[in-house]
Amino acid sequence: MSSDSSSANEPMLFDDPDDDPVVGRGVDVASLEYDRLLVTSIRSGDQNAFEQMFVRFAAPLADCAMAYVHSREVAEDLVHDLFLTLWRERATWKPAGTVESYLFLALRNRARSYLRRERVAANWQARAIQELATEPDVPGLDERLEVAEHHAAVVRIIATLPERTRLVATLRWVDGLTYPEIARRVGISVKGVEKAVARAFLILRQRLRP
Repeated sequence: MSSDSSSANEPMLFDDPDDDPVVGRGVDVASLEYDRLLVTSIRSGDQNAFEQMFVRFAAPLADCAMAYVHSREVAEDLVHDLFLTLWRERATWKPAGTVESYLFLALRNRARSYLRRERVAANWQARAIQELATEPDVPGLDERLEVAEHHAAVVRIIATLPERTRLVATLRWVDGLTYPEIARRVGISVKGVEKAVARAFLILRQRLRP
């Protein structure tokens, strides 16, 4: 599973009630009571209740994400990241409305954030290659083009990392912050930053391997 980091109550920050997939469908009292008990159980650390929720919603959520990202692998990663964040922050989870509504709105937010990061990476790569291509006589042009493409690949991989690892990697390798600066920005210890950077580096090394 930046300032773009999501919390367990994230849908309240972004979404219009008109987009709620449950609004207007006439949710009955029994369903609301079931949701209340489900949320209470998960907040208390009930893994069985959490797994039941995952089994019930993971597939339709992945289908929903597919409509945005057009990649089954990315869609499933977004769903897993959402559930991982929810479980980590379960003690403060207070969905406004139904569990189904919360999950779909939260998933949509993540899909949109992913697409924004992808656009930034694509624009950066196109701009860098275009600028370098206008200087055909510059020594080492091929090497510079390779560096530009490599950097864009790194940005794309970072965008797929779990939420906190992604945030730390972005602040470190894209924004150039120091470990203490990242620790203050994210609200974790310097040791926590070091571990997140190590995880991100391992993933990058594996995925960039020829």
